[in-house]
Amino acid sequence: EQALAGAPGAVGRTVLLAEDDAGLRQLAERVLQSAGYRVLVAPDGAGALEESRAHAGPIDLLVADVVMPRLGGLELARQILAERPRTRVLMMSGYAQDSRAAAALANVPFLAKPFSPAELLAAASAAINAP
Repeated sequence: EQALAGAPGAVGRTVLLAEDDAGLRQLAERVLQSAGYRVLVAPDGAGALEESRAHAGPIDLLVADVVMPRLGGLELARQILAERPRTRVLMMSGYAQDSRAAAALANVPFLAKPFSPAELLAAASAAINAP
């Protein structure tokens, strides 16, 4: 885990993580926290929207699964961006066809599952620091 510490630009940044798979959600939360991100966590899109609305500070990055119960990742991203236009978005999915759906949100990066901790951190850092 020591090698993961200190993703570029992570310290002081807040990530909202929405993932319905409990094991993957916990792993991603640990990986992001170990790199210095503050992580808000939700088991689905509706929960993530509630977390966003309850959080007073900025949310720098939304990391969301495309397919989730109650509210899917694409609709979640649309709602978050409507309320927080400066938030960056990183979509993830284990289904290849979802990468095309994520592309419907202009310039939204896509992370295919399964991914390694290093791949998650690289994708998160790239999404947050994109011009």
